[in-house]
Amino acid sequence: MANAKINEDLVRERKNATFDVVELTNLLDGNKEKTNRRKELGKGLNIMFCWIPGHSGIIGNEMADKAARRPATVVDNFVPLCDALQAVKNQLTKKWQRTWDEQNQNKLHDIQPMVKPLKNCALNRKQSVVLNRLRIGHTRLTHKFLLLSEPPPTCTRCQCILSVKHILVHCPNFDIHKRNRFGGNICLKDLLGEIPHPNLFHFLHDIGIYELI
Repeated sequence: MANAKINEDLVRERKNATFDVVELTNLLDGNKEKTNRRKELGKGLNIMFCWIPGHSGIIGNEMADKAARRPATVVDNFVPLCDALQAVKNQLTKKWQRTWDEQNQNKLHDIQPMVKPLKNCALNRKQSVVLNRLRIGHTRLTHKFLLLSEPPPTCTRCQCILSVKHILVHCPNFDIHKRNRFGGNICLKDLLGEIPHPNLFHFLHDIGIYELI
């Protein structure tokens, strides 16, 4: 009778249940019921434990379990977010570069043909302002006429419209100063590029237009 009582307490039948036999020696101490079961073992009784999943056979829970296991099996197509963002950034940069390559008439294109950030040079604020104005081709000397509603200024020697490129590269008026500071004629990219020419500001002072930029 005692044997039947123990079986009734420990095993609850359920259709199609899966039984796992667990050795009682794995049970933790400190629980009165477990202690009593250990005592029964001493009487030569064989006690069988049954583990029955509480969600077994329930469609919703089975679907949830299947969905939970899916991420662990589908790993081949996984792309980390940082890699995806970098790929998008690279594609946008390529598209930006193609668009920039078409801007042949843009003043800045000659100076910076590649799309990338310019390095910060060790310049004071006045020098930074002068350099940036020269790079974009808009200075007080060459574009003040727009504010004053006047005709554009012209080169007194060449009789052409005055521009940053003309002053720094083409105008023969400043050839002597160019040779002294640059070793001869030089292109805009070498003068105003990522690292501006070290004698750029000296040249502007030599020809008297530094304060007019």
